[in-house]
Amino acid sequence: MRWRASAVAEHGGELLLAVGLMAVAAGLLHVLPNAIEQDTWLALVDGRLVAQHGIPHHVTLTAFAYGRPWVDQQWLAQLWMYWIYRAGGMTLLGVINVGLITSAIFAAIMAARRLGASAGSVIRVLPLAAFGVVAALEVRTQPYAYPLAVAVMFLLARDSREPSRAVYACVPLLILWANLHGSVTLGAGLVVLRGLTSLWERRRLLARQPGACLHGLVLIAAAPLCLLATPYGTAVLSYYRVTLLQGNLASFVTEWQPVTTLPVVAVPFFILAAITLWSFGRHVGRTTVFERCALVVLAAGAIIALRNVVWFSLATLIVLPVSIDLAVRSKKPAPARGGARVPLNLALLAASAVLLVVELAQATGRTTASLEPLYPSGALAQVRHGVEAGSTRVYTDERFANWLLWQLPQLRGRVAYDASFEVLSSDQLAAISDFKGQAGEDWSRAARGYRLLVLDSSAASLVQAVLREPGTRRLFQGGGAVVLVRPSG
Repeated sequence: MRWRASAVAEHGGELLLAVGLMAVAAGLLHVLPNAIEQDTWLALVDGRLVAQHGIPHHVTLTAFAYGRPWVDQQWLAQLWMYWIYRAGGMTLLGVINVGLITSAIFAAIMAARRLGASAGSVIRVLPLAAFGVVAALEVRTQPYAYPLAVAVMFLLARDSREPSRAVYACVPLLILWANLHGSVTLGAGLVVLRGLTSLWERRRLLARQPGACLHGLVLIAAAPLCLLATPYGTAVLSYYRVTLLQGNLASFVTEWQPVTTLPVVAVPFFILAAITLWSFGRHVGRTTVFERCALVVLAAGAIIALRNVVWFSLATLIVLPVSIDLAVRSKKPAPARGGARVPLNLALLAASAVLLVVELAQATGRTTASLEPLYPSGALAQVRHGVEAGSTRVYTDERFANWLLWQLPQLRGRVAYDASFEVLSSDQLAAISDFKGQAGEDWSRAARGYRLLVLDSSAASLVQAVLREPGTRRLFQGGGAVVLVRPSG
């Protein structure tokens, strides 16, 4: 048995990494009901539309933007989510979402190890990096891009160490990514960055070997073209223009706001970024020009928009363990101590495995109502009754819009707007903002003509303001939702 204990001791780091991964998966399964939010319903509604009517080119789901051109950039991920829901309901959809997040973290760990990092280095980086990934735990299309992001970053990092044609595998990965999630612009940007650093690294060869620039030029030229490899062709550029350059989205979506908006995410992020920058200065020879530039660019993106923290965290999990590896190896524990930790490591592994099995069993045993606690059935019943009684249109905010569209398909084209803010005009966005804040003399113009309203109960001042309108009544309040009805006149 001594040789088995010795083998376990030698792989103690791998055991602790396995413990960390299982703990992440168990934690995500535990909070799964809180991960069913507005983007979940948005993906399901749009996925159903794609499955039943093909790829959409004009808005038909909401009233504000009805008939306008629409680029549904995430159509493929939405379609997958709809099929998964049809196969196993919200439970299967949630479990697969957990699997995508966990597998991306696992892939980043393996990428760091392939680049030469020790298990000890990865263990030291894992808590902060994993927190930045799991903070975005919502069941939505974004996690379907996580494995692709890790694969692209690994290929680029490896190419920056030993250039080869294998990096061209980024092209099909970007094409797939371009049909899954808008974050593909980050992936394409990293590929362009690798092309630029390749030209910089070979600058002395260009005078006598002009062909030395080909590797970098191919990457620079191919990456932007991958963004166009969708059913929308060049029309997809309008989607990126609105989402990336239209700054007023930050007024409606927290994820588009700076990272400092959410301190619980900002503090670990800045700690991780500070360690990364310190390691680049302390152990500059451990990383390449591309790796350092990539993490600095991704960190800057995360500071600008909270939604980018996850991409920085995944890239850091790949590169930072390599950067700090020399410092970690110099503090490697003695073999005797490693052997003494064998029982503890095995106990932790067994405990985390049991916890994961228990959480998985609980997740698969949850009822539909327990998986959707933020969306009360009472509100849905009142809306259904109101629509049947003649209320032809419903005004609601982005939290409930797609949920209602999913539950009541007959509301198609009769809900004011949903979470697809990119299809709304600036005037409409301003009107929605004024309605939420009761700003201006004509603050209620966005909801004019809507008899049935479903509002977030946390917006107490808005609810009271609407209730002060003559004849307006409260039909339901509970579970975070308030259903109001105005007089028919």
